[in-house]
Amino acid sequence: MVVRGSLRGVNARYRKVVITFALMVPAACALAMLFPAPSAYASVSIAIPFDDLVRESVAAVLVTPESASVVWEEGRIITYTKSHIDTVVAGSVAGATEIWVRTRGGDIGQVGQAAEGEAVLTTGRPTLLFVRAPNAHAATPYVVTARAQGQFPVATDADGALRVYASDAVGLLMPKAATAGRAPLAPHPLASEVLHGHTLPDAKAAIARAWGPQHAP
Repeated sequence: MVVRGSLRGVNARYRKVVITFALMVPAACALAMLFPAPSAYASVSIAIPFDDLVRESVAAVLVTPESASVVWEEGRIITYTKSHIDTVVAGSVAGATEIWVRTRGGDIGQVGQAAEGEAVLTTGRPTLLFVRAPNAHAATPYVVTARAQGQFPVATDADGALRVYASDAVGLLMPKAATAGRAPLAPHPLASEVLHGHTLPDAKAAIARAWGPQHAP
């Protein structure tokens, strides 16, 4: 009799647990529908071939960012970075010794905005930039052509040589689609495939070779 009583107690508790769990599942599902988990996403940009990057730029410059001014513009945080021109690799910046570069994102007080796929300029760290005018009506401030795809930070390797590297901020790249009714686009190397990991002199030479044909009248 004692054993039977114990089993009846266990069964009762088991039924109570099952009933409670059965009631909790629909409630949890309802909460999940009301408060869905945030979506995970990454920046996706159209991959720009090296020749297109050169053609769309007014200059390729080696700069060292010196200071930054961060402002609100139409509800977005914009950073203007004052950068000293170390070398004009190709093209022209009208004889300037420093330029202002406009990028999206930054921090103002306790508010920060990140623009995925955007070039990131760090004070005191040299970087190779492909730049263009912001629009057809203004020559400055410059913007980085194709955003992070047009930026190549410069660093010293173990042997003391300066090398250029593709920006970590590029994100996911999608191939450029062919125009409807036309044959698929022939593959062209991306800027990162031409420049990444090369010494600074070799990168300069590659840009100089491509610049003339892409900017011929």
